[in-house]
Amino acid sequence: MPNTCEETPQTSQEHDDKEMVRLTFDLHPNRTLRLSIHDKVKNVSELSDRAFSYNGVTDSNNEKDKKEKDEKMHIDEEGCGRFAIMDAKRITSLTHLAMAANTALLRSARSSNKTTENNNSSSGTKRKRGIALETIVCAGGSSNVGNVLKGFTFSSSGGKEKIATEEVVMAMGYDCSNDGEYESFLSDIGLTNSTAASSEEKEDDNVNHAPKSKRLPIQMYLQRDRTESDVKDLMRVFKLTKEEINMGQGLGKSSLDMAVVNRVATKFTV
Repeated sequence: MPNTCEETPQTSQEHDDKEMVRLTFDLHPNRTLRLSIHDKVKNVSELSDRAFSYNGVTDSNNEKDKKEKDEKMHIDEEGCGRFAIMDAKRITSLTHLAMAANTALLRSARSSNKTTENNNSSSGTKRKRGIALETIVCAGGSSNVGNVLKGFTFSSSGGKEKIATEEVVMAMGYDCSNDGEYESFLSDIGLTNSTAASSEEKEDDNVNHAPKSKRLPIQMYLQRDRTESDVKDLMRVFKLTKEEINMGQGLGKSSLDMAVVNRVATKFTV
């Protein structure tokens, strides 16, 4: 079991050695979000599709509770929507991700209320995005959903192009009943630290039997020194100017992160 910690979106950047973080929300006390970062991940498109379609741990004796949870989180008929993986390089801090999650939760609650009103008038439309995907969209700081999905996700339908290189991904899971459920999600989609190939992989002669992935301490990764190329890429993605970044210098925090968080915080109306 990896090291874990619990934080709120406003928590200072601590716990540098923790490999999983559990976020809680003051405005949504019944909601939680678990995060982890994984390096050297291959077949990211396939893993992304598994994550988006993952329906969590199902207890046959608890179908009523599961149905209520699914309805609360705008999960589709197959029970999907709570889980996702995304490009970790596009996230600058836990504050960035927490800001996106807060916005996604507020937007989802508002959408749920509108859908209920429309359903009462027999003209409702079904919500298509789950809360995890909504969080990624909000993290992109852009109202162009197509561009965000292409730049932030690896889904075979609209995500990054399939490439053979290894990627660093951030995994997320909303409202897991405990750490074990989140770990089951990671294991079930193939995000493990195991160096041994599975029995299915051994049957595939084309599979490179290198370690599947390596879990990274979250804060150490997010606070790493970024290359000039990384900074330019983030400036392009979030449409930031040098002036916007320079405004945050000398305040004791990453000026790049402050500019990104400001862009994400001001992009959407709830």
